[in-house]
Amino acid sequence: MPLQINRSLLTFKQESAYGVAPTGSYTPVRVRRNPELAPMVADRLAREEVKPWFGGDFEALINKRQTISFSVYDGGSGVAGTAPAYGGLYLACGMNESIVSSTSVTYALVNTGIPSVTIRWYTDGVLHQLSGAYGTCTWMRNSGEFPQVDFEFTGLYTDPIDSALLSPVTWENQADSLAVNSSHTPLTTLNSVQRCMSTYQVSLGNNIVYKDEAGCTERIRITQRTPEGEVQYEDALIATQNVYTLAKGTTLVPVVVGHTGGPAGSRNTITVPNANILEPSLPDRDDERYITVPFAPLSPSGSSELSVVYT
Repeated sequence: MPLQINRSLLTFKQESAYGVAPTGSYTPVRVRRNPELAPMVADRLAREEVKPWFGGDFEALINKRQTISFSVYDGGSGVAGTAPAYGGLYLACGMNESIVSSTSVTYALVNTGIPSVTIRWYTDGVLHQLSGAYGTCTWMRNSGEFPQVDFEFTGLYTDPIDSALLSPVTWENQADSLAVNSSHTPLTTLNSVQRCMSTYQVSLGNNIVYKDEAGCTERIRITQRTPEGEVQYEDALIATQNVYTLAKGTTLVPVVVGHTGGPAGSRNTITVPNANILEPSLPDRDDERYITVPFAPLSPSGSSELSVVYT
């Protein structure tokens, strides 16, 4: 009988020792359907031997690892000052967490001290475990859709095993998200000018590498970060805002999206304080002209490209 993909569950836990799966309970995360799991990613090492006959070479699989991509709806924890269930995944993407009780949770970028996680993906009786995992993520804010975060993680290879789904599963600190629209997402500014926004995305752009070198320890690493983003607005008169001047110039400008129209615990604001505005384009939709503005979050200090605040 085939495995039922709709009977699946994702959990994770921060590691205290790199690559060693922690014991105890893991945090379950509500994810969108159909995550993409690559259960074995490897490089092929051929023997390439001369033989007195036709035929192929034996290939050994080396540098074995796993990857998983999944999305969560970004509804926050439902309680101001309480971290969302998936907040620990941000830490393994190179962010830190600052909590002000009953008020806010802020995620900002760091360059050192990034913790690893073990991710467990259960599907109808089979468990895939990614230890020593690091990742990257992308925030999406598209009008008429739920806000979401796309995660991509790479972890050390572990043989899958038969394991029953956890039961019961208690979902905590992951509230239902509110759709992106004029009521729930009132703050959409480019260089402090309010614009009518259609789509928005910003990615950390982490470079995730696998290393298994002689004399060392097998591990995953984040070796670089090159954030990038793109926002699309209804086009407007040049007098409203001259995006072309922003793109031609050398001044870095803020790009802000505030999904702040809901109740406390559901609000979040993504701030890119220093965006390098790049070449715009002019798509059309429903016989109306839009302007797509790509941008690169930069940092004069090395870690202030963007922040996400939940309130």
